[in-house]
Amino acid sequence: MASLFEYEQKLSLNRCIYEKKEIELLKWEKYNRIEKYLDKGNGECFFNNLECRNIVAQALLHFDNVRYKIVSYVIMPNHVHVVLMPYGEWMVQDIIKSIKHYSALRINRLLGRVGQVWQKESFDRIIRDEQHYQNILKYIYNNPRNLTKDSFSLYFAENLI
Repeated sequence: MASLFEYEQKLSLNRCIYEKKEIELLKWEKYNRIEKYLDKGNGECFFNNLECRNIVAQALLHFDNVRYKIVSYVIMPNHVHVVLMPYGEWMVQDIIKSIKHYSALRINRLLGRVGQVWQKESFDRIIRDEQHYQNILKYIYNNPRNLTKDSFSLYFAENLI
């Protein structure tokens, strides 16, 4: 099984020798390995702390119905999944950058620390159809199924699933 470093090398150094379909497969393999790693509770678990989770929740909801519509999110001990729909000219990467920046400042202040809170990259995607949409909502709903109720925060804008 390839390491994340090996996936990165294949993706960045050898793009010209891989077909587009192979590149997408490599990206999915990398994403799935990261998800499995995170779902096992590995990495920094800042969001085990309720105050840290609340900071992220407040950041997510701050511009809800202004810059974007939050459909759903789950804040896990070490990562977050969110479904949002940008409004107007707002770009997903700008929205996520703003949420990460603001929440990292507040979390670091709360914990009396400096340093990285979030991964540099995010894995965003366009939802293609109703089935894809429903699958993502079910994934978010089921993602914390093995956690205690006090270790995650789950939000749905309405009864969607």
